Formats: sequence, C-alpha cells, structure tokens
Amino acid sequence: MLAVGKTDVGNIRENNEDVLYASTDPVGSLPNLFLVADGMGGHKAGEIASRNAMRFFLDYINENQCRDGELLDHMAEAVRHANNAVYEMSLTDSNYSGMGTTFTGCVISEGKALMVHIGDSRVYLLNNGELRQITNDHTFVSEMVRAGQFSKEEAERHPGRNALTRALGVELDVSADAPMTAVAPGDTLLICSDGLSNMVAEPDIAEVLRSDHSIDVKTDALIVNAKENGGMDNITVVLVEL
Repeated sequence: MLAVGKTDVGNIRENNEDVLYASTDPVGSLPNLFLVADGMGGHKAGEIASRNAMRFFLDYINENQCRDGELLDHMAEAVRHANNAVYEMSLTDSNYSGMGTTFTGCVISEGKALMVHIGDSRVYLLNNGELRQITNDHTFVSEMVRAGQFSKEEAERHPGRNALTRALGVELDVSADAPMTAVAPGDTLLICSDGLSNMVAEPDIAEVLRSDHSIDVKTDALIVNAKENGGMDNITVVLVEL
C-alpha cells in the first residue's frame, strides 16, 4: 500500500482550513488511517474546527482500544468524541460560535475500505479504470438529487451546492455515515475536500488516476488541475494505492 496526502491553500483563500492525516502504519487499534477535514466558520474558526476535530479524533483512537475488532464502530465512537469536543469549544468563545467541519476517514482492512463520513469531502474508488464516488455529500442540493428533484448536472450549477446539511461540531449530536466497500490490489482510493471535487470534473480526475505516473505525481497533478480551473477553495488530496 502506498499513500500520499497534500493540501494547498488554492488561489483565493488567505488561510487553509483543510487538514489531512495519512498513515499506512497502525494508529492505535487501526491498521492504517486516512483522514480529510474541511473547516467552516468565520474569523478562522473553520481552521480551529478542522484541526481540533482531527486532534480529538486521533486522541481517542490512540487512547482507547477497539472492542472485539469492530473497527468501524471504533471510528464512529471517535467521531462522536471529536464532535462533542469541538461543539464544546464553540460555546467557549463567540468567535467560534457555529463553527464546524467536514470529516471523512478511511481504514483499509481485510479487503474492505471502512469509512466514517460527515459533510461534503469525498471518497472515490478507482477500480478497473472506473471511478466511483463512495460517500454521499451532506448538502442541500445532493439530497435533492437523491430525492429525484434535481439532476446531477443541475446540482453542479446550483449556487447553493456547498450548503451543508450536516457537519461535525455544529450540534451536540451528529450522525456519521459509515459506508464500506470492497477493495482489491490495483485499486486507488481518493479522499478529497470539495476544493478538488468542485474544480475538477470526475472524468478528469479518473484520467489522472489511470495514468502511469507515480502516486506523488498524480497527487500534484490533481492539485494543479484544481488551481488551473480556478482554485476557489483550499484543495486537499489523499491518494491510497493498493
């Protein structure tokens, strides 16, 4: 397994509210761990939310043993811990009021990718040359697409496409999706913030991932493509090649 994670402020933003974590080595009870968080909130509160969500999640993973090998349950408990801690932080300072973050994590174990997911950062899987989005975006327009009220093309043009319906730290309780999918040697997993997915079309992402370049070059190419297409937001990319 090879993994590379990189983040870039983009062309417009002054600070980077995205954070990532990528380890092919064990982290606590987990055999490996890949995370992306994209903060939201004014006065740099988004940066506070994403960085602390990552910190609280990792603290929980490192300080608590997984029960009965239930890795997904263990990750979900860590998300709940991080959510409660970030929410409590938001109550301590008016500048932090309403802050939150997307949070998407992935572990590879026994031929499966196990995920916890809140918000609109994404996990994609490239399998046999075909790219597929694994996670569902927690946004207003994405929910309308799933309800059949918008087409995917209409959603991509909608001015409110980034309005989140779910984020870590905004409320005391939050429900994380917990998808899983089979993975095989030769597959590539992409975990990214919307600074990539909003700027680079899926066929173009797939073209980069299918190339014969190294994983490091592919990661750089995705970020460059996002910046060349506008770079309107922070851009974070974690690639995992099996």
